[in-house]
Amino acid sequence: MKKYIVIILCFFMLPLFVLCAGAVQIGDADGNGILTSADARLALRHSVDLENLDADALIAADADNDNAVTAADARLILREVVGLERFAGDFRIDFIDVGQAKSILVQNGDMTMLVDAGNVQDGELVCDYLYHCGVTSLDFVVCTHAHEDHAGGLADVMNAYTVTQAVFAPSLTADTANYKNFRDACKAQKLTPIHPTLGSTISFGDCEIEFLGPALADTTDLNDSSIVLKITYEDTSFLLTGDAETASEYAMIDEGFDLSADVLDVGHHGSSSSTSYVFLRQVMPEFAVISCGTDNDYGHPHEEVTSRLADARVITYRTDKHGTIQVISNGKALAFYTDNDFEADIPDPPIVKQYIGNINSKKFHLPTCGNLPAEHNRIYFASRDTAIAQGYAPCGSCKP
Repeated sequence: MKKYIVIILCFFMLPLFVLCAGAVQIGDADGNGILTSADARLALRHSVDLENLDADALIAADADNDNAVTAADARLILREVVGLERFAGDFRIDFIDVGQAKSILVQNGDMTMLVDAGNVQDGELVCDYLYHCGVTSLDFVVCTHAHEDHAGGLADVMNAYTVTQAVFAPSLTADTANYKNFRDACKAQKLTPIHPTLGSTISFGDCEIEFLGPALADTTDLNDSSIVLKITYEDTSFLLTGDAETASEYAMIDEGFDLSADVLDVGHHGSSSSTSYVFLRQVMPEFAVISCGTDNDYGHPHEEVTSRLADARVITYRTDKHGTIQVISNGKALAFYTDNDFEADIPDPPIVKQYIGNINSKKFHLPTCGNLPAEHNRIYFASRDTAIAQGYAPCGSCKP
């Protein structure tokens, strides 16, 4: 049975990042980041007017999502604590563990969408996963880009499952056997891959899906040709980025898109070429998921990216540690379930003493320094070690 992973509600943000009202954790009524019988007691006390809960606690305690906190919620929370129950939600997204590759299953009600299917050898694994999830057909298939670790398994999936509505793929293709097999599988179902228009949207059950990438015009880089999706389900949102790199991230920002999301699918398996500070500032996620393989040859995720996520107080899950990661949303709150008994990467609260970097001079300063850069040239670091790891040198005046 998959283990429920406890996560922190509070999203501590450094001044670089604006605190956003994101999704809270189902069941955690006391907001301490730990799901225990105390949360069930709080829900029960509130139900009989012995306890007043604030807005976030009310959302968390309403485990059955009926807009009321009752004894039924207390029972549900308690059953979840002892492993007898899983929280329900109409929206579900599964980050399938396909090693050093990526595959994501999205479901909303009776609607299903598959985003990528890993390498060629992962096709059978993904098919088996869909079968065990009760999937009988796919409404949409998205090939984010033509690299094998995303597109390789799609032919097997499409040969096994009918696609009822549409296949999306970028206009930039690859002259490889695995991508040819994907296109042949589309032809066999009489489907022509759609190159989504930037900023266009489609309905997916009760969700809206917006295409935010590829935002670079006429790029010849397969990674930066990645289709980027923002999925919004009521008050919760998810940003899926494929292998989009920094150039693509900046292009999306230049387009003026609303990139904010509760959950970020980290670009390019956690490579340092993606997930820039500027991009993170726009997304402001509470949670991140990195799809990468155990002890992979690329060293993913790179330390630069995990440091950026830690600086931004992002709670991070990784398929190399947690296996397949499933997120359930009831429209207001999220629940995370994983294959493996492994704690999420939960950053420590920010230290009181912060360091301010100058993105032009690559120097970092104490907040009291007289040589602080203008706000638009600043980067904030939670620790001196992080600043140095990011290539910044201490200021000679304030000697941080």
